Amino acid sequence: PALAEKTIDEVTAFGDDCMERYGSRIFFCGDELYLKCGREIPPDAFYEDYVQLENGVGMLALLKSEFVNALNECEITSHNKKISVVTGVAAKPYIQELVDMVKGINCTVYAVKNDFFGHNITVSGLVTGTDIINQLKDCDLGDLLLIPENMLRSEKDMFLDDVTLTNLSQKLNVKVEYVANDGYEFLDKLTNI
Repeated sequence: PALAEKTIDEVTAFGDDCMERYGSRIFFCGDELYLKCGREIPPDAFYEDYVQLENGVGMLALLKSEFVNALNECEITSHNKKISVVTGVAAKPYIQELVDMVKGINCTVYAVKNDFFGHNITVSGLVTGTDIINQLKDCDLGDLLLIPENMLRSEKDMFLDDVTLTNLSQKLNVKVEYVANDGYEFLDKLTNI
């Protein structure tokens, strides 16, 4: 955490200088560093055009911004379905915060520890199907289990450990769907099952 804090301070100072000189921050820290040291993720505007989004830079800020906009734009009707959401350890509080904004739904957020690569790996993009199965097999997952799209390989049909979505669904006895890193889609999946 201390090293993450120091790194954020140094990169932000350098980015501030670049903003002054070139009109762009150019350098950003990944979301994982903010989560690791407990520092708040910068606001949406900080990330400019999200040029490093695929590297986990600003993903959570964009997700929250879109989610809040979607929440403000639509009327939520409650339903009797139980939904579960799985994520990595690092993002669990952040995802829980979003879920808590939605009234009238029954949703549990599960943080899956990374046994496959080691517990120091806390991002959702490296969570495996086997870890999800082993850690959630005795949980009441309800009617739908949502997983972030970044847990899957580029073909969107299996995890890094070759477990398919079908395998996961069968082992956990629940319908499984993935959600893009998109706040609108996340809210839609939470409320329209």
